Amino acid sequence: MADAGANKPPMRAGGRATEGGMDFQAEVGTWLAAHLLARMPVDGRFGLANVALPTTIQLESGDGLDDIRLDQDDASRVDLQSKTSAGLTTSPKSPLGKTISQLVRVMIDARNRGVEVDPAKLRAVLAVAANAPRTLDTLEQACRALDLGGSWATTKAGHSSAERDALDLFETHARAAWTGLSATPPTDDDLVMMARLFRVSRFSMNEGEDNWREASRLIGARLYGSEAAGDAPLRELRRLGHNDVGAADYTADLGRLSAATDAELDRLAGHTRLPIAGHTRLPIAGGIPIARASDRPLSAAVESGSLIVIGEPGAGKTGALVALAQARRAVGDTVVFLSVDRFPGVGIAANLQSELGLEHPLVEVLDAVPGSGAQLIETLGASGTDWTVIASIRTFDLRNGRRFRDAMPGTPPDPAFAESGLGNVRHFQVPLRLISAVCSPPRPTSFAICCAMSSISRSPRSCSPMVPAPTVFAPSPPSPI
Repeated sequence: MADAGANKPPMRAGGRATEGGMDFQAEVGTWLAAHLLARMPVDGRFGLANVALPTTIQLESGDGLDDIRLDQDDASRVDLQSKTSAGLTTSPKSPLGKTISQLVRVMIDARNRGVEVDPAKLRAVLAVAANAPRTLDTLEQACRALDLGGSWATTKAGHSSAERDALDLFETHARAAWTGLSATPPTDDDLVMMARLFRVSRFSMNEGEDNWREASRLIGARLYGSEAAGDAPLRELRRLGHNDVGAADYTADLGRLSAATDAELDRLAGHTRLPIAGHTRLPIAGGIPIARASDRPLSAAVESGSLIVIGEPGAGKTGALVALAQARRAVGDTVVFLSVDRFPGVGIAANLQSELGLEHPLVEVLDAVPGSGAQLIETLGASGTDWTVIASIRTFDLRNGRRFRDAMPGTPPDPAFAESGLGNVRHFQVPLRLISAVCSPPRPTSFAICCAMSSISRSPRSCSPMVPAPTVFAPSPPSPI
């Protein structure tokens, strides 16, 4: 059999901006520059008085949060750390951990210079892509509660457990960074001040998205006299842009996922071919490729979005999905393929992260993959908006498992491959069908196919001449998480 990973694209960290040739930091800088050129304030986005005008923008400045520094005409400043994807992770090397560490440095540098930090004149912004994990919103909401006054402990006690956990993580990162820079630990007032300075801001600068349209209108109206004229210079900037390096922290984890997928597709490759034993003259190495009538309809159904693949035991669900994964890789799609039988002790997402040896939560790693239309196959829950999720379970399990039905609401994409009574679930049914072949003595290959199919179907079949049907049985896949 040909190597399933021979044509696989490498998994690289980044965001959708990679496809357009413009890195995320440059996209954020472009949005800021559009406001500077148009002489329009940006402070309202970051919780400052929306009256000051930007005067200078520096990228890779080496101070503040390093990525972008924006100075304004009232002596206020906005520092931004740009990461396409970030989340509530404990690693100090994560985007969140690095951003808070840089904020700590700003605080300690100000103290060492005898300068009082003014929350009305400074912001420390973690700029993320629009589709970054929504867990960041919980931290943002918790920090905003401290804008209203109150101590660190009192404010935490009055909020939800999710917000308390988010503030605990913020504190953990802050204290760890502070310990490396100062012999004196941070006070509760220091933690409150850092939370007030900190902001999470989502940017959407792919062409046609809201921040792109805003920047385009400003440039067009203020510089060219027509809002419609702003797209051309932005497109030129994109054309001259460079590759995204905004989420390099995830590269190692993406490599681990790629290796796990390689191993799994190799392990299950036999589900896509019919083994032929005892025929040394057989010209097809590795067996006969199995073609199913459902292959093309399944591929088309996946194009419309996430779904659950169902079928009776032995219908060939695993084989169909392995074949789909191989086909997607062959055309350059990014594929992650995981099977639950490889993780027998996994019950929660954190356990899966540990089993895979990932430094970051799996969903965050997936969100760091550039591009859209990628496939996540075999029993994994929902991920970021750029991924298509395909889960495989038995028909019985979907009929009797409400949590499975609730996970994929909608209508079946192909009525010809739908199970009756499941019209409110996005699913695709791999049908239970047999294949046979001409089995005359001069054709040992056909004979082998016929007898093999009789064995798989567990029902006696004569080897009489027949036109082969295009779908076959294959071993049953594991049950889903």
